[in-house]
Amino acid sequence: MMKPICLSVAALCLAGVAVAQESDAPAPQPQPQSVSEAFDEIDADHDGQVVEEEFVAYVGPGTEAQFEAVSGGDGVMTLAELEALVTSGPQTRTQ
Repeated sequence: MMKPICLSVAALCLAGVAVAQESDAPAPQPQPQSVSEAFDEIDADHDGQVVEEEFVAYVGPGTEAQFEAVSGGDGVMTLAELEALVTSGPQTRTQ
C-alpha cells in the first residue's frame, strides 16, 4: 500500500523535470532535485516539520493513511522519515 506514495515522492525528488502537456500551458515549475528540497516544498510553513494538512495538500487527497504510516503515528513527518521512505520504504519507529 505504501509503494505508490514511495514511488511518487521518489519521482518528485529524483525526476527534476516537468513537461507541459499543452503548448499554451504556463512554464513548468522546477521540480525538487533532492529529498531535502522536496521536504522544503511539502513543508508549506517552513517550520521544519510536515503535518498531515501540508502532506495532503502537496501529494493529493486520499493520502491521509499514507501520511499516518510515514509519520510514525505522531502526526508530524520529519526530513529523516521522508528520507527513509524514499530510500527504503516506510520505517517502524522504535520508542
